[in-house]
Amino acid sequence: MQSRAGRARLAALVVAVLLCGSAQAQYPGRHALRSVVGTVTDRGGEPLAGAVVQLETGGTLAIQTYLTRADGEYRFRNLQGDADYTMWATFRGSRSKTRSLSRFDRKPDRVVPLKIRLQ
Repeated sequence: MQSRAGRARLAALVVAVLLCGSAQAQYPGRHALRSVVGTVTDRGGEPLAGAVVQLETGGTLAIQTYLTRADGEYRFRNLQGDADYTMWATFRGSRSKTRSLSRFDRKPDRVVPLKIRLQ
């Protein structure tokens, strides 16, 4: 038989576990691995093969690089769910706008098109 204090501690523990679980449900991708894919195109929508896509991890400033395929597609997999990222693409001296991926984004997989205005 548990004492009143023991039951109170158990009730507090149950509440803490339930609150933690609801936070995980609210932000499911926060600690899970996630990915980002997309296509690099020119202003007219034509895919750019051989464009360099760079993904910078916030906090560490580590940069991953991907060279687009013939269809202009890129993909980064196994990204940490609890990190912010910024990304951009370059092609023959031209650069896309910088895009951000937030750690608070609920989607584990994102599609981020990058458009480059060629000079």
